Amino acid sequence: MNILGWNVTGINQPGQSESIHQLVRMFNPVMVGLVDTKHSRLTEEKVKGWWKEGDKVGWIDVPETRSNGEKSEGMVFAWNERYFTKSRSLTNKRWILVEGKLLQKRIDVGFLLVFEPSCSQEKANLRKDLTNLVKTISHPFMMMGKFKDGSPPDEQNVDFRVSADPKFSERFKFSTMSGLETGLSDHCPNN
Repeated sequence: MNILGWNVTGINQPGQSESIHQLVRMFNPVMVGLVDTKHSRLTEEKVKGWWKEGDKVGWIDVPETRSNGEKSEGMVFAWNERYFTKSRSLTNKRWILVEGKLLQKRIDVGFLLVFEPSCSQEKANLRKDLTNLVKTISHPFMMMGKFKDGSPPDEQNVDFRVSADPKFSERFKFSTMSGLETGLSDHCPNN
């Protein structure tokens, strides 16, 4: 099972949709999680264009927003419905939770995509929200997203990280994560 996560730094940049399509074609993922999309509106045509022709695609997004001095850079979760069916989804300006069934293994799972803010108060609020959210997930789940270290905002190192709860790790104990070479973006996609 392949899951692709990427700090894409803008899905509307020239050539970016083709880059996403190339990665999807190369790795045939069940799920694609993109953060830092910088999009205000996403069309079904654009999302379907990332996948192979004929694939049935489900997706949910959180557009870029700015309010009360806070900014969210946008996120997208998309999945191939041949391998995964969604039963529930929840969104927030900083995260997307998609739960459903992996069809080939007949396992209920959850996928959580997170975009961590740089402001320490917003970060604390997000961590509190996530702590409460994961308590509502009764089956194996994995979390991935963009997390920022504690450096000053102008010196921040940003990582795309992936983690799984113990139930997910046990169920998929032979899973591995690998970083892909930088080239399609200034950040490496993870597979």
